[in-house]
Amino acid sequence: MSELESFFEEQYPIIRDRLTHSLHPEYHYHNIRHTMDVIEQSQIIGEAEGLNKRELLLVKIAALFHDTGFLKVRKDHESVSVEYFKIAATNQLLPEDMIQISQSIMATKIPQMPFNKVDKVLCDADLDYLGREDYSSIAGALFREMNFANEIQNEEEWSLLQVQFLSRHQYHTHFSKRERMAGLLQNLNLVQTKL
Repeated sequence: MSELESFFEEQYPIIRDRLTHSLHPEYHYHNIRHTMDVIEQSQIIGEAEGLNKRELLLVKIAALFHDTGFLKVRKDHESVSVEYFKIAATNQLLPEDMIQISQSIMATKIPQMPFNKVDKVLCDADLDYLGREDYSSIAGALFREMNFANEIQNEEEWSLLQVQFLSRHQYHTHFSKRERMAGLLQNLNLVQTKL
């Protein structure tokens, strides 16, 4: 087992426990379900994009840690997620692997700014749901969370925000462009009909 595999196996139950028990209960979107989904999608997209075994592990670890910052803050949570990761990974991972994982986590900050294929895979995994059939239920969870945090006031404001977001969103990988863009446009149309 490589040091990346060992690190993931060691950290997964710790992160799962913290995201299950230490997040505010009103975090209906940024929670363990989202993190598990991003881990799963990162592996599906990564394999389709031809990532090698090491790159798949790098993106898997980045997916595990990418929203841990929500345990402390909402604004700029990505930076806090990177700090959380660096504390956990010190003396366990190679410096170049730590740099790549940190970079991938930061790439998920909206607007997304991926620099390489690993970053692109994580970014697309993070927002994979935008082009899926379960978009409405997941978006509803995000609305409830943002409403609780006073980041959005009502459903009309939310729908306008979603139209803007979906209209501007571009997937980065060939897989997601092929498999999710049509669904994203369908979901955009669905939101527009509500306005």
